Amino acid sequence: MSSSKLPDNCVQYDVFLLDGKKGVSKTAAAFPEALPKLEALCDEVYALLGEHFVDYIWQAEPFRLAPFKKPFPHVGGRTVFGDAIEDEWFIVYLLLELSKRFENAAIAVYDNDGQFLLIEAAEYLPAWLGPENSENRVWIYRGQIHIIPEVVKSKAGDNGAEDISIEEALAWLAKDPKFTAASKDIQGFIRKRIAGYPKRIAETKQISHCFVPAAVAVLAKTRPSLLSAAVQAFYLRDPIDLRACKAMKHFPPETRVLSDVVTSKLQYAQLVQQKYHPDKRTGWDMPTPDDPYYKSLDLGVKIASGFEILCAYGERVKDAMQVLTYEEVESDPLWKLFWSGLEKGRFMKDVTPGSDSYRTKLNKAKDFFIESRRTDEVYIPRERYGAIILQLLRTLDVDVNALKKRSLVLPPADDDSWLNVSPDQLDALLRERSAPGVGGSTKHNGSTGSASNFDPSTITESIKKFMESVSGFEGAEFADEKDDPHGMDTRKMDQAIGQILELNISDGEENDGRVSSAMTDYSDEEDPDLDLPQGKPGQLEKNLQEYLQRMDRELAKTAVGQSFVRQNGAAAANGARKANGTENQHPGFANGKRQHSINSQNGNGNGHSQHKKAAPSAESDSFEDDEEDDYRPVDVNINLLKNILESCSSEQGMAGPASNMLKRMGVNVPPNNGKDSDDE
Repeated sequence: MSSSKLPDNCVQYDVFLLDGKKGVSKTAAAFPEALPKLEALCDEVYALLGEHFVDYIWQAEPFRLAPFKKPFPHVGGRTVFGDAIEDEWFIVYLLLELSKRFENAAIAVYDNDGQFLLIEAAEYLPAWLGPENSENRVWIYRGQIHIIPEVVKSKAGDNGAEDISIEEALAWLAKDPKFTAASKDIQGFIRKRIAGYPKRIAETKQISHCFVPAAVAVLAKTRPSLLSAAVQAFYLRDPIDLRACKAMKHFPPETRVLSDVVTSKLQYAQLVQQKYHPDKRTGWDMPTPDDPYYKSLDLGVKIASGFEILCAYGERVKDAMQVLTYEEVESDPLWKLFWSGLEKGRFMKDVTPGSDSYRTKLNKAKDFFIESRRTDEVYIPRERYGAIILQLLRTLDVDVNALKKRSLVLPPADDDSWLNVSPDQLDALLRERSAPGVGGSTKHNGSTGSASNFDPSTITESIKKFMESVSGFEGAEFADEKDDPHGMDTRKMDQAIGQILELNISDGEENDGRVSSAMTDYSDEEDPDLDLPQGKPGQLEKNLQEYLQRMDRELAKTAVGQSFVRQNGAAAANGARKANGTENQHPGFANGKRQHSINSQNGNGNGHSQHKKAAPSAESDSFEDDEEDDYRPVDVNINLLKNILESCSSEQGMAGPASNMLKRMGVNVPPNNGKDSDDE
C-alpha cells in the first residue's frame, strides 16, 4: 500500500477480513472463491451506513467500495476529496463505524500525504515512529486506532523496523489487539477530530436562493452530484472553459427561476468568494451590488456557468458513454437491497411517500447508488458529468410555470455570517486546532494573547529559557523535546571546554611542537592594549568581562550606543556597583564599572588585575571621570522586549520570525491596537 501512487487530494481505504488468529489468505488465486463473500460485504456496508453516505454532500467523489484481487482478496476504494478535508475525516468516521459493526475487519486508510492519522496526532506519537517506517503499521480495528509496535520486525528482510508486510501486520492484529492498540492520547485526539458525526452532517450544508435556468433547477434536484460537479467546474475554470460561457446555449437566462439550492458550506464559500462578470452578450445582466437580489443572481449565473462548462466537456464524448438511468436502477436487485435499508433507518423516518421530500431523498439515494457503483473510470470526471447532463437534457421534463409557483414558497435561506471571521475568532480556532505545547497551549506561562492579560515579562523569561536550550543540526531543542539517552550534562560540558580554553603554557615550558606555528604567530600579534593575564582558572573570564565593559563605555557615545535604552536612577547605580553582575546580560554589554577600577578604589586589587596603562594626562583623567559619572548601563531586558515587539508589529498579524518563535515558546502576543511600537 503506497501513498506515492495516489493522485493529489485523494484518500484510499482497504478493508481486510481476518480469519480468527490466522490473519488472512496470502494468495490472490483465491479471489474467485472469495468474490461472492466480498461482494456481500460491500452490500452489507452500503445497507448499514447508506443513510450517512446519501445524506452527506460530497465535494468531488463519494465513498465507494468494491472487491480487489491484489495484494490478496479484500474490498477497498478511493475518494478524491478536492479542497474538502472534511470529506476525508468523515470517511475516517465511517471506517471506524464499519470496524465496530464488523469485528473481523482490519482497515488501512491513507492519502497522498501518507499516514494522515499520524500527522494529525503527531504530538503524541512514539519517538521511533516516523514517515520512513509507518507503512503497513497503522490500522483501524474494532473501533480503535492500532499501531504495530517497533518490536515487530519483518521476517522477509533485514531492514528491522523499517519494513513490515501487510500479512505480518494483520497477523499481529488478529493475534493480540491489546498489544497493538495505540495510546489513549492518540485515540482521543482522532476521536476529537471526528466528534459530532453523524449529527454534524446537517451543519455542513448551506441552503441558498439562486436565480438559475429552469433546467438547472431540475437537474440540481434530481441529480445532486451534478451540482457538486458544476461548482467544481466553475471554481477551477480556465480561460478555455470560459469560451463556453460566452454563448450559454444550453442554459440561456430567459428561463431563470428562483430556486433553493443545497450545497456544502465549502461549495457555497467557493461560489461567493469568486468574482465573476458574465459576458453581456449572453443576456445575463447583473444589477448593482446593493440590489436585494444581487446575491441570488450572482450565485445563479455562477452555477449555470459551471453546468455550461461541463456540457462543453461532454460534447467531446457525446453518445460514446452509456448513462445509467433511474428506471434502470430500479430494476437492479442490489438497489432494492440498498433502498430497503434506507427505508428502515432514520434517513426516511417521518417522510410521507409521494411528497416532495420523499422524491428528493429518493433521487439522492439513486444518484449515490449510481456514483458509488462506478469503479472503472474511463473518462475524466468532467467529460462524464457533461455527457450525463447532455443526455438528461434530451428527456428532461421542465415545467417553468410550476417552478415559478414553487419559488413563492421556498424554505428560508441559511444565514452566511459564518463567512466573516473576526481576528479573535480566528485566534480561538487556531488555538483549538493547535496541538498542546506547540503554540496552542499557553497555560505554562500565563499568556493568553489578550491585551488585558498580557504580561510582557513572559517574553524575556521565555527567551532566557530558549537561550539555555540545546541546539543541534536539526535546530533548537526545547525543554519538552529533550531526549538524551546518554544523560549528558551540558553545563558540565561547557565547564570542561572552558577549562581547556584557559590552559596556558608556562614560561619555562619548552615548545615541543605540540603548539602549531599558526597559534604562535597569533600570540605574537596580540594587541598590547588587551592585557589578558594568565593564571588562575576563571581569570580569563573576568578579564574578558572587563574588556566588554570597556567596549560598552566606548560605544555609549556613538550612534549605535545611543540607539539602546539604558537604565536610569537606582537601577543604573546598582548596575554600576556590580562588577560581575552579568549573569543575564547580552554578551556584548555589561553593567557596572571595570573590575580592576573597583579593586583599585577599594585597595583590594591583586595579581594581574592591577595592571594599568600610564595615564595620558590629568585632563584625560577628568574626562574619564565625568564620562563614568554619566554612564548608564544598557537595559538588556527592555531592549530585547522593545525589539521583539517592533518585529511582531512589523509583521502586521502575518506569520513571521518573531511571532513564530514566540508561539513555539508558548507566548501569544496580542494584536497591535494602533499604538506606536516605540511607546514605553
